[in-house]
Amino acid sequence: MIPVAFCLPPAAPDNRRLYAYLTHTRGIAHEIVNTFIDEHLIYQDKQGNIVFVCYDRFGRVKSAHKRGTNSAQRYRGFVTGGEFSCGFSYANDNATVLYVFGAPIDLMSFLTLHRHEPWHRASYLSLGGLSEDPLRRFLKEHKSIQRIAFCFDNDINKPENKGKKPPNALHAAVFRQIHNLYFVPVQEGLERRLERQNSERRVSMTPQQIIFLSIVGIALVALIFLSESQKRYNLDSIKRKTVGDGQYGTARWATQEEIQSSTIRVPYEPEVWRYNEESRPTTTGIVVNLTHEQKNKFSQPSILQTATHLMVAGTGGGKTTTFMIPNIEYALACGTSFISTDSKVTCSVYTVSSANNMAIPV
Repeated sequence: MIPVAFCLPPAAPDNRRLYAYLTHTRGIAHEIVNTFIDEHLIYQDKQGNIVFVCYDRFGRVKSAHKRGTNSAQRYRGFVTGGEFSCGFSYANDNATVLYVFGAPIDLMSFLTLHRHEPWHRASYLSLGGLSEDPLRRFLKEHKSIQRIAFCFDNDINKPENKGKKPPNALHAAVFRQIHNLYFVPVQEGLERRLERQNSERRVSMTPQQIIFLSIVGIALVALIFLSESQKRYNLDSIKRKTVGDGQYGTARWATQEEIQSSTIRVPYEPEVWRYNEESRPTTTGIVVNLTHEQKNKFSQPSILQTATHLMVAGTGGGKTTTFMIPNIEYALACGTSFISTDSKVTCSVYTVSSANNMAIPV
């Protein structure tokens, strides 16, 4: 048989499917995935598979594993032509401790569970199954290893591992070389343990999150209450209520009929009033509902035949031009006495000018 030359599969333009599979499907931490990509240990090929690159002690690529990213169609395999004795590893040349796993995903799951610890100080090796050859080669190339931790789950019972040595048999294989060995049984499985931990993190909340959500909930309830209160207790709902039914004293909102019966319509002609005494109005009252029709020309206002009136408006609302000055003009025309406490110069000028024209002392 003609040997096939080893060559890494061509890389894809990006690692989107790699990230989606490792972080979302398998729950691997982003920082672990980024570290392995930066170290050129993993990448995505053009078929969308994850390629786990295997290096020897001198940084030379010797083999590679492939893992499919389609959860519905499982795929695992080796790149043809590689040295199967070279396993996938994260090696620290000065490390004295080696953690051994059955598969690369188990290795990355273990690092995710312990990512907040100084995991860079140790070395990590995936056998790509349960073969002892990658372990023998790694120990031969890294003489500093003094302790080995075997981190296997119950994958020995799976059909694809039929006929392979159980994890405990690997102890005997390396016992003569290293005496400080220990077996770390993971009955639950690293992947299932990581999945359970991620699920618990998604469900559980920190005390700070609970306090924040409680404050937001109280604020929402308060806003809803205020909104409903404004709808229920606005002015429209109390306009026609009588004393004792939400009203206090004898004051109340006037009805449309009462407004019409208490007002009259008169022409607003201050220029005529000043020089023609016969044209001046005789009905006293307060000018309301006065608006500009054109420049310096006003509409026919209503004269409110009551003694009390309240005018409320903001800055620029027309209090002086449409209320104060028209009422001064009307009071002078009717011969009504009045006192104005407004300090504006505009009101004083209009008052003196109109009073002088009408021969009224001011």
